[in-house]
Amino acid sequence: MLHAAAPAIEQFAQYTHNQRSASRSQVTLPAEDVEELKLWLHDVERNPNVKKATKSPIDMLKAPERAGTVAVRYWRFRTGAATNISLDEIVELVVARRNDPALKPPKEILFHRGLLAIFQAAALGQTDVRFEVEDFAQENKAREDVRTFATLRRPPSPVQRSCNPNENKRTWHCSNVIDQTGISQNKEALSKVWKCIRVHMPDEMEEQSSIVGTISSRFELLFFAEFEVRRRHDGSFELSAVYLAPCPPRSQLSAGGDCLWLVPDLDARLLALEYVKKDERTLAAVLPPEPLEGFTAAVSYADHIAETHNIAVATLQLHPGTFSNFEDGGFSTSSQADPIDLDDSRAFHGPNSVVLRPLGANYVVKIADLDKIMREVELHRAIDTCNCRYLRKALLDLSGKVEGAGPGLAGIVLEGFLHRKINANDCAVDGGKLGIMYFGHVEAALAVLHGLPVHHRDVKPSNILLSQDDDPRNRIAILNDFGESCWGDEFVKGGYCRRRYTSPNADAGGFSTPEDDYISLGLTFAHLHNLRVSDPYSPAGKMELIGKLCGLHENYRKCLGRFLAE
Repeated sequence: MLHAAAPAIEQFAQYTHNQRSASRSQVTLPAEDVEELKLWLHDVERNPNVKKATKSPIDMLKAPERAGTVAVRYWRFRTGAATNISLDEIVELVVARRNDPALKPPKEILFHRGLLAIFQAAALGQTDVRFEVEDFAQENKAREDVRTFATLRRPPSPVQRSCNPNENKRTWHCSNVIDQTGISQNKEALSKVWKCIRVHMPDEMEEQSSIVGTISSRFELLFFAEFEVRRRHDGSFELSAVYLAPCPPRSQLSAGGDCLWLVPDLDARLLALEYVKKDERTLAAVLPPEPLEGFTAAVSYADHIAETHNIAVATLQLHPGTFSNFEDGGFSTSSQADPIDLDDSRAFHGPNSVVLRPLGANYVVKIADLDKIMREVELHRAIDTCNCRYLRKALLDLSGKVEGAGPGLAGIVLEGFLHRKINANDCAVDGGKLGIMYFGHVEAALAVLHGLPVHHRDVKPSNILLSQDDDPRNRIAILNDFGESCWGDEFVKGGYCRRRYTSPNADAGGFSTPEDDYISLGLTFAHLHNLRVSDPYSPAGKMELIGKLCGLHENYRKCLGRFLAE
Protein backbone atom coordinates (compact mmCIF):
# COMPACT_ATOMS: atom_id res chain seq x y z
CA MET A 1 0.00 0.00 0.00
CA LEU A 2 1.29 3.47 -0.88
CA HIS A 3 1.27 5.66 2.23
CA ALA A 4 1.42 8.87 0.19
CA ALA A 5 -1.94 8.01 -1.34
CA ALA A 6 -3.67 7.04 1.91
CA PRO A 7 -5.18 10.48 2.81
CA ALA A 8 -6.62 10.85 -0.68
CA ILE A 9 -8.04 7.35 -0.53
CA GLU A 10 -9.72 8.06 2.81
CA GLN A 11 -11.15 11.29 1.37
CA PHE A 12 -12.32 9.35 -1.69
CA ALA A 13 -14.00 6.72 0.49
CA GLN A 14 -15.82 9.28 2.63
CA TYR A 15 -16.98 11.21 -0.46
CA THR A 16 -18.42 8.18 -2.20
CA HIS A 17 -20.08 6.97 1.02
CA ASN A 18 -21.85 10.30 1.49
CA GLN A 19 -22.98 10.49 -2.13
CA ARG A 20 -24.32 6.95 -2.12
CA SER A 21 -26.24 7.50 1.12
CA ALA A 22 -28.00 10.49 -0.40
CA SER A 23 -29.17 8.69 -3.54
CA ARG A 24 -29.33 5.00 -2.66
CA SER A 25 -32.92 4.55 -3.89
CA GLN A 26 -32.14 6.07 -7.28
CA VAL A 27 -29.24 3.80 -8.22
CA THR A 28 -30.19 0.90 -10.47
CA LEU A 29 -27.41 -1.43 -9.28
CA PRO A 30 -26.01 -0.69 -5.78
CA ALA A 31 -22.34 0.08 -5.46
CA GLU A 32 -22.08 -2.41 -2.60
CA ASP A 33 -22.25 -5.22 -5.18
CA VAL A 34 -19.00 -4.12 -6.80
CA GLU A 35 -16.26 -6.58 -5.98
CA GLU A 36 -13.78 -6.41 -8.82
CA LEU A 37 -12.31 -3.20 -10.18
CA LYS A 38 -10.35 -2.46 -13.29
CA LEU A 39 -8.89 0.75 -14.65
CA TRP A 40 -8.71 1.81 -18.26
CA LEU A 41 -5.94 4.38 -18.39
CA HIS A 42 -6.81 7.23 -20.74
CA ASP A 43 -4.91 10.22 -22.01
CA VAL A 44 -3.40 12.78 -19.67
CA GLU A 45 -5.05 16.19 -19.48
CA ARG A 46 -2.33 18.81 -19.45
CA ASN A 47 -4.17 21.82 -18.08
CA PRO A 48 -2.38 23.57 -15.17
CA ASN A 49 -5.20 26.13 -14.89
CA VAL A 50 -7.76 23.64 -13.55
CA LYS A 51 -8.66 24.60 -10.01
CA LYS A 52 -9.44 21.97 -7.44
CA ALA A 53 -12.40 23.92 -6.05
CA THR A 54 -14.27 24.07 -9.36
CA LYS A 55 -14.64 20.42 -10.29
CA SER A 56 -17.33 19.81 -12.91
CA PRO A 57 -19.00 16.56 -14.04
CA ILE A 58 -16.82 14.49 -16.34
CA ASP A 59 -18.78 13.61 -19.46
CA MET A 60 -16.63 10.69 -20.52
CA LEU A 61 -18.78 9.42 -23.35
CA LYS A 62 -20.60 11.21 -26.10
CA ALA A 63 -24.28 10.55 -26.71
CA PRO A 64 -24.81 7.38 -28.80
CA GLU A 65 -26.07 9.08 -31.94
CA ARG A 66 -24.45 6.61 -34.35
CA ALA A 67 -27.48 4.39 -34.75
CA GLY A 68 -26.30 2.92 -38.04
CA THR A 69 -22.90 1.88 -36.69
CA VAL A 70 -24.43 0.42 -33.53
CA ALA A 71 -27.03 -1.52 -35.54
CA VAL A 72 -24.52 -3.16 -37.89
CA ARG A 73 -22.00 -4.05 -35.18
CA TYR A 74 -24.77 -5.46 -33.00
CA TRP A 75 -26.16 -7.52 -35.90
CA ARG A 76 -22.71 -8.99 -36.50
CA PHE A 77 -22.45 -9.88 -32.80
CA ARG A 78 -25.96 -11.36 -32.65
CA THR A 79 -25.47 -13.52 -35.74
CA GLY A 80 -21.80 -14.34 -35.07
CA ALA A 81 -20.07 -14.43 -31.70
CA ALA A 82 -23.30 -14.66 -29.66
CA THR A 83 -24.13 -18.00 -31.30
CA ASN A 84 -21.06 -19.49 -29.60
CA ILE A 85 -21.75 -18.14 -26.10
CA SER A 86 -23.55 -20.64 -23.87
CA LEU A 87 -26.44 -19.08 -21.98
CA ASP A 88 -26.39 -21.99 -19.54
CA GLU A 89 -22.85 -21.16 -18.45
CA ILE A 90 -23.67 -17.51 -17.84
CA VAL A 91 -26.85 -18.29 -15.91
CA GLU A 92 -24.98 -20.91 -13.89
CA LEU A 93 -22.46 -18.27 -12.91
CA VAL A 94 -25.19 -15.83 -11.87
CA VAL A 95 -26.80 -18.48 -9.68
CA ALA A 96 -23.42 -19.33 -8.18
CA ARG A 97 -22.78 -15.68 -7.40
CA ARG A 98 -25.98 -15.44 -5.43
CA ASN A 99 -25.49 -18.71 -3.57
CA ASP A 100 -21.74 -18.88 -3.13
CA PRO A 101 -19.61 -15.71 -2.96
CA ALA A 102 -16.43 -17.78 -3.26
CA LEU A 103 -16.66 -18.46 -6.99
CA LYS A 104 -14.34 -20.87 -8.72
CA PRO A 105 -12.07 -19.31 -11.35
CA PRO A 106 -13.28 -21.45 -14.30
CA LYS A 107 -16.78 -19.99 -14.06
CA GLU A 108 -15.37 -16.47 -13.85
CA ILE A 109 -13.30 -17.12 -16.95
CA LEU A 110 -16.37 -18.26 -18.87
CA PHE A 111 -18.20 -15.14 -17.78
CA HIS A 112 -15.37 -12.85 -18.82
CA ARG A 113 -15.01 -14.53 -22.20
CA GLY A 114 -18.70 -14.01 -22.95
CA LEU A 115 -18.59 -10.33 -22.06
CA LEU A 116 -15.29 -9.94 -23.86
CA ALA A 117 -17.07 -10.92 -27.08
CA ILE A 118 -19.55 -8.08 -26.57
CA PHE A 119 -16.83 -5.46 -26.28
CA GLN A 120 -14.90 -6.91 -29.19
CA ALA A 121 -18.04 -6.63 -31.33
CA ALA A 122 -18.64 -3.07 -30.12
CA ALA A 123 -15.17 -2.06 -31.34
CA LEU A 124 -15.37 -3.99 -34.61
CA GLY A 125 -13.97 -1.81 -37.37
CA GLN A 126 -12.42 0.70 -34.95
CA THR A 127 -8.75 0.63 -35.91
CA ASP A 128 -6.23 0.29 -33.07
CA VAL A 129 -8.81 -0.17 -30.31
CA ARG A 130 -9.18 -3.76 -29.26
CA PHE A 131 -10.14 -5.84 -26.24
CA GLU A 132 -8.22 -8.97 -25.30
CA VAL A 133 -8.06 -11.49 -22.48
CA GLU A 134 -5.12 -11.44 -20.11
CA ASP A 135 -3.08 -14.62 -20.36
CA PHE A 136 -1.59 -14.73 -16.87
CA ALA A 137 -4.54 -16.02 -14.83
CA GLN A 138 -2.87 -18.43 -12.43
CA GLU A 139 -3.67 -20.02 -9.12
CA ASN A 140 -3.58 -17.63 -6.15
CA LYS A 141 -3.33 -14.65 -8.51
CA ALA A 142 -5.75 -12.27 -10.15
CA ARG A 143 -8.46 -14.04 -12.09
CA GLU A 144 -8.61 -13.72 -15.83
CA ASP A 145 -9.87 -10.33 -16.94
CA VAL A 146 -10.08 -8.15 -20.03
CA ARG A 147 -7.55 -5.57 -21.13
CA THR A 148 -8.25 -2.53 -23.21
CA PHE A 149 -5.61 -1.61 -25.79
CA ALA A 150 -5.40 1.70 -27.60
CA THR A 151 -2.44 1.97 -29.96
CA LEU A 152 -1.08 5.41 -30.77
CA ARG A 153 0.44 5.92 -34.24
CA ARG A 154 2.89 8.79 -34.46
CA PRO A 155 4.87 9.80 -37.59
CA PRO A 156 8.49 8.68 -37.19
CA SER A 157 11.36 11.12 -37.16
CA PRO A 158 13.80 11.09 -40.13
CA VAL A 159 16.21 8.98 -38.06
CA GLN A 160 13.49 6.45 -37.21
CA ARG A 161 12.06 6.00 -40.69
CA SER A 162 14.32 3.08 -41.43
CA CYS A 163 13.41 1.35 -38.16
CA ASN A 164 10.70 -1.15 -37.45
CA PRO A 165 7.35 0.71 -37.70
CA ASN A 166 6.07 -1.19 -34.65
CA GLU A 167 8.56 0.74 -32.55
CA ASN A 168 6.53 3.89 -33.19
CA LYS A 169 3.46 2.50 -31.46
CA ARG A 170 2.57 3.06 -27.84
CA THR A 171 0.26 0.70 -25.98
CA TRP A 172 -1.89 1.41 -22.94
CA HIS A 173 -3.41 -1.29 -20.80
CA CYS A 174 -5.43 -1.77 -17.65
CA SER A 175 -4.90 -3.06 -14.16
CA ASN A 176 -6.96 -5.80 -12.58
CA VAL A 177 -7.54 -6.11 -8.84
CA ILE A 178 -9.91 -8.09 -6.66
CA ASP A 179 -11.42 -6.82 -3.44
CA GLN A 180 -14.54 -7.87 -1.57
CA THR A 181 -15.27 -4.56 0.16
CA GLY A 182 -16.64 -2.51 -2.76
CA ILE A 183 -15.40 0.61 -4.44
CA SER A 184 -15.84 3.02 -1.51
CA GLN A 185 -13.41 1.06 0.71
CA ASN A 186 -11.24 -0.56 -1.93
CA LYS A 187 -7.88 0.85 -0.93
CA GLU A 188 -5.99 -1.97 -2.61
CA ALA A 189 -7.73 -1.18 -5.89
CA LEU A 190 -6.88 2.51 -5.76
CA SER A 191 -3.32 1.77 -4.76
CA LYS A 192 -2.88 -0.52 -7.74
CA VAL A 193 -4.49 2.07 -9.98
CA TRP A 194 -1.98 4.60 -8.74
CA LYS A 195 0.90 2.22 -9.46
CA CYS A 196 -0.42 1.70 -12.99
CA ILE A 197 -0.66 5.46 -13.51
CA ARG A 198 2.93 5.98 -12.34
CA VAL A 199 4.23 3.36 -14.78
CA HIS A 200 2.64 5.10 -17.77
CA MET A 201 3.07 8.67 -16.59
CA PRO A 202 4.93 10.70 -19.24
CA ASP A 203 7.98 12.67 -18.13
CA GLU A 204 6.74 15.87 -19.75
CA MET A 205 3.72 16.19 -17.45
CA GLU A 206 3.00 19.53 -15.84
CA GLU A 207 3.55 20.02 -12.12
CA GLN A 208 -0.14 19.40 -11.44
CA SER A 209 -2.23 17.30 -13.81
CA SER A 210 -5.34 15.14 -13.90
CA ILE A 211 -5.69 11.68 -15.34
CA VAL A 212 -9.20 10.60 -16.24
CA GLY A 213 -9.87 6.89 -15.77
CA THR A 214 -12.72 4.44 -15.98
CA ILE A 215 -13.14 1.75 -13.35
CA SER A 216 -15.35 -1.13 -14.45
CA SER A 217 -17.01 -3.88 -12.47
CA ARG A 218 -17.17 -6.96 -14.70
CA PHE A 219 -18.43 -4.69 -17.50
CA GLU A 220 -21.73 -4.28 -15.65
CA LEU A 221 -21.08 -0.82 -14.20
CA LEU A 222 -18.75 2.01 -15.03
CA PHE A 223 -17.42 4.40 -12.42
CA PHE A 224 -15.86 7.53 -13.88
CA ALA A 225 -13.05 8.90 -11.76
CA GLU A 226 -10.43 11.64 -11.92
CA PHE A 227 -7.02 11.18 -10.32
CA GLU A 228 -5.21 14.40 -9.43
CA VAL A 229 -1.43 14.07 -9.63
CA ARG A 230 1.19 16.47 -8.24
CA ARG A 231 4.93 16.56 -8.91
CA ARG A 232 7.22 16.54 -5.87
CA HIS A 233 10.39 18.62 -5.52
CA ASP A 234 12.50 15.56 -6.30
CA GLY A 235 10.71 15.08 -9.61
CA SER A 236 8.53 12.13 -8.56
CA PHE A 237 4.75 12.23 -8.48
CA GLU A 238 2.19 11.80 -5.72
CA LEU A 239 -1.55 11.24 -5.78
CA SER A 240 -3.13 14.32 -4.21
CA ALA A 241 -6.83 13.55 -4.69
CA VAL A 242 -9.30 11.13 -6.25
CA TYR A 243 -12.78 12.18 -7.40
CA LEU A 244 -15.78 10.26 -8.65
CA ALA A 245 -17.67 12.05 -11.37
CA PRO A 246 -20.77 13.48 -9.66
CA CYS A 247 -23.24 12.27 -12.31
CA PRO A 248 -23.32 9.68 -15.08
CA PRO A 249 -23.18 10.76 -18.72
CA ARG A 250 -26.39 10.93 -20.76
CA SER A 251 -28.66 8.65 -18.76
CA GLN A 252 -28.54 10.54 -15.42
CA LEU A 253 -29.15 7.38 -13.41
CA SER A 254 -28.51 9.05 -10.05
CA ALA A 255 -28.37 12.82 -9.91
CA GLY A 256 -25.59 13.92 -7.60
CA GLY A 257 -24.62 10.36 -6.71
CA ASP A 258 -22.05 7.83 -7.75
CA CYS A 259 -21.38 7.67 -11.47
CA LEU A 260 -22.96 4.31 -12.19
CA TRP A 261 -23.53 3.48 -15.83
CA LEU A 262 -24.93 0.18 -17.07
CA VAL A 263 -22.88 -1.29 -19.90
CA PRO A 264 -23.98 -4.63 -21.46
CA ASP A 265 -27.54 -5.10 -20.26
CA LEU A 266 -27.10 -8.76 -19.32
CA ASP A 267 -28.02 -8.95 -15.64
CA ALA A 268 -31.53 -7.53 -15.89
CA ARG A 269 -32.74 -8.77 -19.27
CA LEU A 270 -30.74 -11.77 -20.40
CA LEU A 271 -29.49 -13.38 -17.22
CA ALA A 272 -32.82 -13.69 -15.43
CA LEU A 273 -33.25 -17.06 -13.78
CA GLU A 274 -36.36 -17.89 -15.79
CA TYR A 275 -34.16 -18.48 -18.84
CA VAL A 276 -32.90 -21.64 -17.14
CA LYS A 277 -36.28 -23.24 -17.80
CA LYS A 278 -36.35 -22.38 -21.50
CA ASP A 279 -34.94 -24.24 -24.47
CA GLU A 280 -32.55 -21.52 -25.62
CA ARG A 281 -28.97 -22.54 -25.06
CA THR A 282 -27.03 -19.67 -26.62
CA LEU A 283 -26.95 -15.97 -25.98
CA ALA A 284 -28.00 -15.32 -29.60
CA ALA A 285 -31.29 -17.17 -29.02
CA VAL A 286 -32.49 -14.63 -26.44
CA LEU A 287 -31.00 -11.43 -27.84
CA PRO A 288 -33.65 -9.04 -29.22
CA PRO A 289 -33.23 -7.80 -32.81
CA GLU A 290 -32.72 -4.19 -31.72
CA PRO A 291 -29.42 -3.28 -30.02
CA LEU A 292 -29.49 -3.30 -26.25
CA GLU A 293 -28.75 -0.03 -24.52
CA GLY A 294 -25.67 -1.62 -23.00
CA PHE A 295 -24.26 -2.53 -26.41
CA THR A 296 -24.79 1.06 -27.52
CA ALA A 297 -22.84 2.15 -24.46
CA ALA A 298 -20.02 -0.24 -25.35
CA VAL A 299 -19.77 1.25 -28.86
CA SER A 300 -19.61 4.74 -27.35
CA TYR A 301 -16.90 3.55 -24.99
CA ALA A 302 -14.79 2.23 -27.87
CA ASP A 303 -15.28 5.58 -29.61
CA HIS A 304 -14.15 7.40 -26.49
CA ILE A 305 -10.99 5.34 -26.20
CA ALA A 306 -10.14 6.29 -29.78
CA GLU A 307 -10.84 9.97 -29.19
CA THR A 308 -8.75 10.22 -26.04
CA HIS A 309 -5.78 8.72 -27.87
CA ASN A 310 -6.20 10.87 -31.00
CA ILE A 311 -7.25 7.88 -33.08
CA ALA A 312 -9.77 8.61 -35.83
CA VAL A 313 -13.21 7.25 -34.89
CA ALA A 314 -14.32 4.74 -37.52
CA THR A 315 -17.42 5.91 -39.38
CA LEU A 316 -19.82 3.54 -41.11
CA GLN A 317 -19.64 4.27 -44.83
CA LEU A 318 -20.85 2.72 -48.07
CA HIS A 319 -18.27 2.96 -50.85
CA PRO A 320 -20.06 2.75 -54.22
CA GLY A 321 -18.34 0.65 -56.85
CA THR A 322 -19.15 -1.52 -59.81
CA PHE A 323 -19.69 -5.18 -59.01
CA SER A 324 -17.58 -7.74 -60.80
CA ASN A 325 -17.48 -11.53 -60.78
CA PHE A 326 -17.06 -13.51 -57.60
CA GLU A 327 -13.67 -14.70 -58.81
CA ASP A 328 -12.45 -11.10 -58.95
CA GLY A 329 -13.21 -10.46 -55.29
CA GLY A 330 -16.65 -9.01 -55.82
CA PHE A 331 -15.89 -5.33 -56.35
CA SER A 332 -14.11 -2.91 -58.57
CA THR A 333 -13.33 0.50 -57.11
CA SER A 334 -13.61 2.35 -60.41
CA SER A 335 -16.70 4.29 -59.30
CA GLN A 336 -16.18 8.02 -58.82
CA ALA A 337 -19.16 8.39 -56.45
CA ASP A 338 -18.45 9.78 -52.98
CA PRO A 339 -18.81 7.48 -49.96
CA ILE A 340 -22.25 7.49 -48.33
CA ASP A 341 -22.27 8.21 -44.59
CA LEU A 342 -24.40 5.65 -42.72
CA ASP A 343 -23.52 6.59 -39.13
CA ASP A 344 -26.76 8.36 -38.26
CA SER A 345 -29.10 6.24 -40.37
CA ARG A 346 -32.43 4.91 -39.20
CA ALA A 347 -32.07 1.17 -38.73
CA PHE A 348 -34.42 -1.75 -39.47
CA HIS A 349 -33.25 -5.06 -38.06
CA GLY A 350 -33.67 -8.45 -39.70
CA PRO A 351 -32.32 -11.94 -39.00
CA ASN A 352 -29.94 -12.00 -41.98
CA SER A 353 -29.28 -8.32 -42.67
CA VAL A 354 -29.64 -4.75 -41.47
CA VAL A 355 -31.48 -2.14 -43.53
CA LEU A 356 -30.43 1.49 -43.07
CA ARG A 357 -32.02 4.64 -44.36
CA PRO A 358 -29.44 7.48 -44.49
CA LEU A 359 -30.63 10.90 -43.36
CA GLY A 360 -32.53 12.66 -46.14
CA ALA A 361 -32.11 9.82 -48.64
CA ASN A 362 -34.91 8.46 -50.86
CA TYR A 363 -33.48 4.94 -50.72
CA VAL A 364 -32.37 2.34 -48.17
CA VAL A 365 -29.16 0.32 -47.89
CA LYS A 366 -29.36 -3.39 -47.13
CA ILE A 367 -26.16 -4.56 -45.41
CA ALA A 368 -25.09 -8.18 -45.10
CA ASP A 369 -22.08 -10.40 -45.70
CA LEU A 370 -20.28 -9.82 -48.97
CA ASP A 371 -21.22 -13.14 -50.55
CA LYS A 372 -24.93 -12.65 -49.80
CA ILE A 373 -24.95 -9.14 -51.25
CA MET A 374 -23.04 -10.26 -54.33
CA ARG A 375 -25.62 -12.95 -54.94
CA GLU A 376 -28.48 -10.47 -54.59
CA VAL A 377 -26.75 -8.04 -56.96
CA GLU A 378 -26.43 -10.79 -59.55
CA LEU A 379 -30.17 -11.48 -59.33
CA HIS A 380 -31.09 -7.79 -59.48
CA ARG A 381 -29.17 -7.41 -62.73
CA ALA A 382 -31.80 -9.64 -64.29
CA ILE A 383 -34.81 -8.55 -62.21
CA ASP A 384 -34.35 -4.81 -62.78
CA THR A 385 -34.44 -5.20 -66.56
CA CYS A 386 -38.05 -6.46 -66.42
CA ASN A 387 -39.54 -3.04 -65.70
CA CYS A 388 -42.20 -4.58 -63.46
CA ARG A 389 -43.56 -2.08 -60.95
CA TYR A 390 -44.51 -4.87 -58.56
CA LEU A 391 -40.85 -5.84 -58.05
CA ARG A 392 -38.55 -3.67 -55.96
CA LYS A 393 -35.54 -2.44 -57.88
CA ALA A 394 -31.95 -1.79 -56.80
CA LEU A 395 -29.60 1.11 -57.51
CA LEU A 396 -26.54 -0.93 -58.36
CA ASP A 397 -24.38 2.09 -59.21
CA LEU A 398 -24.57 3.14 -55.52
CA SER A 399 -24.02 -0.33 -54.06
CA GLY A 400 -20.61 -1.39 -52.82
CA LYS A 401 -18.41 -2.21 -49.85
CA VAL A 402 -19.27 -1.18 -46.30
CA GLU A 403 -16.49 -0.05 -43.96
CA GLY A 404 -16.54 0.85 -40.29
CA ALA A 405 -17.95 -2.39 -38.83
CA GLY A 406 -15.28 -4.94 -39.66
CA PRO A 407 -14.28 -6.71 -42.87
CA GLY A 408 -16.45 -8.70 -45.27
CA LEU A 409 -19.53 -6.43 -45.41
CA ALA A 410 -21.30 -4.97 -48.43
CA GLY A 411 -24.46 -3.04 -49.09
CA ILE A 412 -27.02 -3.05 -51.87
CA VAL A 413 -29.06 0.15 -52.36
CA LEU A 414 -32.81 -0.35 -52.88
CA GLU A 415 -35.02 2.37 -54.26
CA GLY A 416 -37.82 3.91 -52.21
CA PHE A 417 -38.11 4.35 -48.47
CA LEU A 418 -41.76 5.25 -47.86
CA HIS A 419 -43.01 1.70 -48.32
CA ARG A 420 -44.38 -0.24 -45.37
CA LYS A 421 -45.15 -3.89 -44.80
CA ILE A 422 -48.62 -5.17 -45.63
CA ASN A 423 -50.87 -6.18 -42.75
CA ALA A 424 -54.27 -7.77 -42.16
CA ASN A 425 -56.05 -4.40 -41.96
CA ASP A 426 -54.92 -3.54 -45.49
CA CYS A 427 -56.51 -6.67 -46.86
CA ALA A 428 -59.79 -6.13 -44.98
CA VAL A 429 -60.55 -2.74 -46.59
CA ASP A 430 -63.65 -2.61 -48.80
CA GLY A 431 -64.87 -6.04 -47.79
CA GLY A 432 -61.57 -7.73 -48.62
CA LYS A 433 -61.42 -6.42 -52.21
CA LEU A 434 -58.11 -4.67 -51.62
CA GLY A 435 -56.61 -7.91 -50.37
CA ILE A 436 -57.61 -9.53 -53.65
CA MET A 437 -56.05 -6.63 -55.57
CA TYR A 438 -52.76 -6.88 -53.67
CA PHE A 439 -52.74 -10.64 -54.22
CA GLY A 440 -52.98 -10.01 -57.96
CA HIS A 441 -50.00 -7.62 -57.80
CA VAL A 442 -47.76 -10.18 -56.10
CA GLU A 443 -49.00 -12.93 -58.42
CA ALA A 444 -47.95 -10.77 -61.40
CA ALA A 445 -44.54 -10.16 -59.79
CA LEU A 446 -44.00 -13.89 -59.35
CA ALA A 447 -44.97 -14.54 -62.97
CA VAL A 448 -42.28 -12.10 -64.12
CA LEU A 449 -39.70 -13.64 -61.78
CA HIS A 450 -40.44 -17.19 -62.92
CA GLY A 451 -40.05 -16.11 -66.52
CA LEU A 452 -36.38 -15.19 -65.95
CA PRO A 453 -36.34 -17.86 -64.35
CA VAL A 454 -35.87 -16.82 -60.68
CA HIS A 455 -37.57 -18.37 -57.66
CA HIS A 456 -38.21 -16.01 -54.75
CA ARG A 457 -38.23 -18.65 -51.96
CA ASP A 458 -39.21 -16.18 -49.25
CA VAL A 459 -42.78 -15.00 -49.92
CA LYS A 460 -44.26 -13.84 -46.61
CA PRO A 461 -46.10 -10.74 -45.29
CA SER A 462 -42.94 -8.90 -44.23
CA ASN A 463 -41.59 -9.13 -47.80
CA ILE A 464 -44.67 -7.52 -49.36
CA LEU A 465 -44.54 -3.73 -49.24
CA LEU A 466 -47.26 -1.20 -50.01
CA SER A 467 -46.60 2.07 -51.80
CA GLN A 468 -47.72 5.32 -50.19
CA ASP A 469 -50.98 6.94 -51.30
CA ASP A 470 -53.81 8.63 -49.43
CA ASP A 471 -56.30 6.50 -51.35
CA PRO A 472 -55.76 2.80 -50.50
CA ARG A 473 -57.17 1.83 -53.92
CA ASN A 474 -54.21 3.54 -55.61
CA ARG A 475 -51.58 1.66 -53.65
CA ILE A 476 -49.63 -1.19 -55.17
CA ALA A 477 -48.06 -4.23 -53.55
CA ILE A 478 -44.32 -4.62 -54.17
CA LEU A 479 -42.46 -7.89 -53.74
CA ASN A 480 -39.26 -7.23 -51.80
CA ASP A 481 -36.09 -8.97 -50.57
CA PHE A 482 -34.36 -11.40 -52.91
CA GLY A 483 -31.79 -12.51 -50.35
CA GLU A 484 -33.02 -16.12 -50.43
CA SER A 485 -33.87 -16.22 -54.15
CA CYS A 486 -32.19 -18.53 -56.63
CA TRP A 487 -32.09 -19.34 -60.34
CA GLY A 488 -34.62 -21.85 -61.56
CA ASP A 489 -32.14 -24.69 -62.12
CA GLU A 490 -30.01 -23.96 -59.06
CA PHE A 491 -29.44 -26.43 -56.24
CA VAL A 492 -29.69 -24.54 -52.93
CA LYS A 493 -29.01 -25.98 -49.50
CA GLY A 494 -30.90 -24.65 -46.50
CA GLY A 495 -32.59 -21.30 -46.15
CA TYR A 496 -36.23 -20.79 -47.01
CA CYS A 497 -39.08 -18.65 -45.74
CA ARG A 498 -40.56 -19.06 -42.29
CA ARG A 499 -42.08 -22.44 -41.58
CA ARG A 500 -45.60 -21.00 -41.48
CA TYR A 501 -45.38 -19.96 -45.15
CA THR A 502 -43.20 -22.77 -46.52
CA SER A 503 -44.60 -25.07 -49.19
CA PRO A 504 -45.03 -28.69 -47.97
CA ASN A 505 -42.91 -29.81 -50.93
CA ALA A 506 -40.10 -27.29 -50.45
CA ASP A 507 -37.96 -29.52 -48.24
CA ALA A 508 -38.08 -32.51 -50.58
CA GLY A 509 -34.65 -31.64 -52.02
CA GLY A 510 -32.24 -28.86 -52.90
CA PHE A 511 -34.29 -27.55 -55.82
CA SER A 512 -37.27 -25.21 -55.58
CA THR A 513 -40.11 -24.78 -58.05
CA PRO A 514 -42.48 -21.95 -59.06
CA GLU A 515 -45.27 -23.88 -57.35
CA ASP A 516 -43.48 -23.47 -54.02
CA ASP A 517 -43.66 -19.69 -54.39
CA TYR A 518 -47.37 -19.78 -55.23
CA ILE A 519 -48.18 -21.98 -52.23
CA SER A 520 -46.24 -19.56 -50.02
CA LEU A 521 -48.26 -16.73 -51.57
CA GLY A 522 -51.50 -18.54 -50.71
CA LEU A 523 -50.38 -19.20 -47.13
CA THR A 524 -49.36 -15.55 -46.79
CA PHE A 525 -52.76 -14.21 -47.78
CA ALA A 526 -54.54 -16.86 -45.72
CA HIS A 527 -52.67 -15.42 -42.76
CA LEU A 528 -53.52 -11.83 -43.79
CA HIS A 529 -57.22 -12.80 -43.99
CA ASN A 530 -57.00 -14.29 -40.47
CA LEU A 531 -57.91 -17.79 -41.61
CA ARG A 532 -57.32 -20.53 -39.04
CA VAL A 533 -56.85 -24.32 -38.98
CA SER A 534 -56.00 -26.67 -36.15
CA ASP A 535 -52.46 -27.46 -37.33
CA PRO A 536 -51.19 -24.70 -39.67
CA TYR A 537 -47.66 -26.16 -39.91
CA SER A 538 -48.56 -29.64 -41.15
CA PRO A 539 -48.83 -30.32 -44.93
CA ALA A 540 -52.54 -31.10 -44.56
CA GLY A 541 -53.13 -27.96 -42.51
CA LYS A 542 -51.39 -25.78 -45.09
CA MET A 543 -53.52 -27.19 -47.90
CA GLU A 544 -56.61 -26.65 -45.77
CA LEU A 545 -55.65 -22.98 -45.38
CA ILE A 546 -55.28 -22.57 -49.14
CA GLY A 547 -58.65 -24.26 -49.61
CA LYS A 548 -60.28 -21.73 -47.27
CA LEU A 549 -58.55 -18.89 -49.13
CA CYS A 550 -59.79 -20.18 -52.48
CA GLY A 551 -63.30 -20.18 -51.06
CA LEU A 552 -63.17 -16.43 -50.45
CA HIS A 553 -62.97 -15.29 -54.08
CA GLU A 554 -62.64 -16.60 -57.61
CA ASN A 555 -59.25 -14.87 -58.13
CA TYR A 556 -57.70 -16.93 -55.35
CA ARG A 557 -59.26 -20.11 -56.74
CA LYS A 558 -57.98 -19.44 -60.28
CA CYS A 559 -54.42 -19.00 -59.05
CA LEU A 560 -54.24 -21.65 -56.32
CA GLY A 561 -57.00 -24.12 -57.09
CA ARG A 562 -54.72 -26.36 -59.16
CA PHE A 563 -52.63 -27.16 -56.08
CA LEU A 564 -55.70 -28.45 -54.26
CA ALA A 565 -56.52 -30.73 -57.19
CA GLU A 566 -53.11 -32.33 -56.86
